[in-house]
Amino acid sequence: MKQIVEMVLHSPLYEEDGDSFISRDAYGHLCTVTNALWTPQGRAFNGVDSKLQATSALFSGVQNSSVKTIGFWCLNSTNTGYGNCICVRTGSNTNWQFYRDTSSFRLKYISSSVADTGYDFVRDRWEFIVAIINGLANQVQVFANGLLVATMARNFGAGNGGSVFSLGFDNNGVYTKSNFGEVWICNRRLTPQEINNIYLTTKWRYQ
Repeated sequence: MKQIVEMVLHSPLYEEDGDSFISRDAYGHLCTVTNALWTPQGRAFNGVDSKLQATSALFSGVQNSSVKTIGFWCLNSTNTGYGNCICVRTGSNTNWQFYRDTSSFRLKYISSSVADTGYDFVRDRWEFIVAIINGLANQVQVFANGLLVATMARNFGAGNGGSVFSLGFDNNGVYTKSNFGEVWICNRRLTPQEINNIYLTTKWRYQ
């Protein structure tokens, strides 16, 4: 994927086969991967103890009222139960979090309260999920595979992103059995055309 200048995090997991690495964005966050098997398409998270974490503050200078765009490629397996996708959270203190809900494979968002996106993951298929969190408008928009699937009146949560960033783990005991290809966070709102362009130029890897 062509790097977006405003990225504050970019981890292409298909390029990172060690247990720790520096993210590919300009900030160089230290990322640690635990028990997630490397594959040419990314990392396989086992739903038991697999996680990726970067503990440095991801959003230096980007406050909770600002706009940011979050994107990740994932493949959800046929296990049941809850599974965290991506979050900034310290224990029970949630800044923001996206997770998959039980057997419906429904994608949900939580900051101060839970919001249902109404989108169900397709089991065993790679999908490109993008969310725009607009604190100024108290709005969250969610895109799946380049298309808008939800617009929700929800806030960003408290704080400026100084909590722990986690992929595949909610930092409070819940893991997910999924594969993740890459994850990135941008400190501005991407347009629908930009989101669709990223989807079209990266999906070849996840066929």
